[in-house]
Amino acid sequence: SLESGEETDFTVAIVWALGNDHLDSVTELKITAAQVQRAFDLGAWDSLVDQQRVSDPAVPNLAAALGDNFPEPFSEKTTIRFRLPHPASVRLSILDLLGREIETLVNEPRKEGNYSVVFNGSGLPSGVYIYRIEIDHALGFGTMVLQK
Repeated sequence: SLESGEETDFTVAIVWALGNDHLDSVTELKITAAQVQRAFDLGAWDSLVDQQRVSDPAVPNLAAALGDNFPEPFSEKTTIRFRLPHPASVRLSILDLLGREIETLVNEPRKEGNYSVVFNGSGLPSGVYIYRIEIDHALGFGTMVLQK
């Protein structure tokens, strides 16, 4: 609730996606909406023009962004990408679905740039895992599926 004369800002996004059929379009829309939310959470909103700008590592460093892991699903190893527009403290970790940290992949200051980190899940059971990135005080999350 706002007091009389008090001001606030609202951020609105119109997200769209097109798939091969109705169900695929809904799936694509959910993926795109999640990427837009991640970009907003990581402070990339001001330079976000479309989904490709956030996930394409060839795009110059316009904003911090957490990419999807590849391959997805994966059987042993997967690569997680992220981008830093300026030097920052970075912590990238893997969690189980209960939020317990399984492994820390990065926990150090990094210079601006594009980064790729390989996660080896060969010692883990099949299932869904969460990758979590903290860039300074901003948080981002993604999910990945390990299939053996």
